[in-house]
Amino acid sequence: MESVLHFVARYGDKAVNIRIMNKRMHYSKQKASGFSLIELMVAVIIVSIGVLGVVAMQGASIGSALDASQRSTAAALSAQIVESMRANATQLNSYNNAVVGNGSYLSPSSDCGAVGATCSPAEMVSWDLSVWERAVMGKDTASGGESAGGLVDGKGCILVDSGTVTVILAWRGGVETSDAADSSKFTSCGTDNDYRRQQVIETFVTI
Repeated sequence: MESVLHFVARYGDKAVNIRIMNKRMHYSKQKASGFSLIELMVAVIIVSIGVLGVVAMQGASIGSALDASQRSTAAALSAQIVESMRANATQLNSYNNAVVGNGSYLSPSSDCGAVGATCSPAEMVSWDLSVWERAVMGKDTASGGESAGGLVDGKGCILVDSGTVTVILAWRGGVETSDAADSSKFTSCGTDNDYRRQQVIETFVTI
């Protein structure tokens, strides 16, 4: 306090200027503290955006892995029914317009899989479609009482035209993209939405 009074007495207004400068320095410290808080908030926002991006990428990766697995399953299911049709070629036209996945073939007319069972070609059609439907729906693979195999919301459709066999398998994909039926034109096979995936194979069976 004495020093201040001394400067006032000796230099007049100069002491006042010093006080003003000291106050300005005090304000500068406050501003510096404010900038640090803003920088912290910006850093938190940037990290949050990065974490959200990683989570989104992980979700997309899981969806892609599911789609790849389902495509492999669909390929195996297509081969399964085509081989059954080749083995029962005299009844090829009886497989035409069959649609599995809604439970309509779960109860075959005869249990042709039983030991010593003798089934007619017509009964084999019912049996083949029953076995295929169970495979598409994953009925023979269960986990916790629920179907764990097959295709997610799977549907299988068969078209036969003069020996040419078209097998369409549809399922629900893990990621919303676009309806696969928009390009395949088989709009009646599977659920109509942008999650629908389809696999279409065409082959020829000699009667």
